[in-house]
Amino acid sequence: MAHLSMAKKTQGMPKEADYQRTIVAAAQVAGWLVHAERPAQTSHGRWLTNVQGRPGFPDLTLVHPKRQVMLFIELKRKPNKATHDQLLWLWSMRQCGVQAAVVYVPDQLDDFLRFLTTEGETVWGETLLSDEMPSPELP
Repeated sequence: MAHLSMAKKTQGMPKEADYQRTIVAAAQVAGWLVHAERPAQTSHGRWLTNVQGRPGFPDLTLVHPKRQVMLFIELKRKPNKATHDQLLWLWSMRQCGVQAAVVYVPDQLDDFLRFLTTEGETVWGETLLSDEMPSPELP
């Protein structure tokens, strides 16, 4: 994998956060506007991301005005799987016509980076959620 060298290696295997930094850097160079929230450590040593509303919002929001593409991406490093709340967010976004998917790193890293950096590409992950779609339990 050509882009793995960009991800900081910790204890042999890069962490999901390392892959996220690689994706954010590549996306910004390619003209994407990127939003990603970072967890912070509490005084008790727990790592939390302070949010209001329903948990499970995707890790990355990417917008490319020139290509007129908006993506919501949940990153997962196998064997981890998206939670029900994460899948519900992705499913709901797709119901609204927004591109939203799980990207497994490192498995899909090169393909996803290629999509982000290839001019003219507008669709990512049409079938990525097919085997993980929740049966929505809306509030």
